[in-house]
Amino acid sequence: MENIAADWTSLPEGISSESLWVTLHDGHLESIVSDLAAGSITLTFLVEYVARFHQLPGGTRFILRFEGVSSVRAISSFPFPAEPIIPAIATKEEARQLRQKYDPKWREQSVDWGALEEQLRIYEESIDIYNVELARDSDQVAMKLDGMLWDEKAYREAFYRLFIRANTVQFSDTNGGDYDLDQFQELGGRYWEAFGKRAPNDAH
Repeated sequence: MENIAADWTSLPEGISSESLWVTLHDGHLESIVSDLAAGSITLTFLVEYVARFHQLPGGTRFILRFEGVSSVRAISSFPFPAEPIIPAIATKEEARQLRQKYDPKWREQSVDWGALEEQLRIYEESIDIYNVELARDSDQVAMKLDGMLWDEKAYREAFYRLFIRANTVQFSDTNGGDYDLDQFQELGGRYWEAFGKRAPNDAH
């Protein structure tokens, strides 16, 4: 547990954050669905290696549903206008490396939340997860999510940081499974414990 970042606005002092890295790292945020009337937001994650380890049915997704949502915010790193020259035969990884020197010249800017939801839905894109953090007390929860979104049209990645403030969060999967926070963390914890015992060349 680490002290909550100052960028998490208006949280009471003394609240600390807990990382969900153990279960969601290297997963994909496939959809964000807001229900303004119900005051809820549903995040759907694909984390294939965790689902496969627990022998869940193919296509299983993990769900974080926030109730009593009071605020949302999204920011992205905006690229420097001058683009590096990317050879037509460059792989995605080679293109990434060529663009690394431009990263310090990027700037952060706000992102329209509704447009982001639509982008994931219409273009079937997903945000590759670096980390997700939760901060909670008895009557509120805050989430911070960091990840990368690949833009096929611009042939580049952009860093995204999402924030949600709500009253509660619920954890489940698309097979009807429900989890509390400890159980959700255990999904990944058991995988990484087993992973640590594998041969060095084993992958997900």
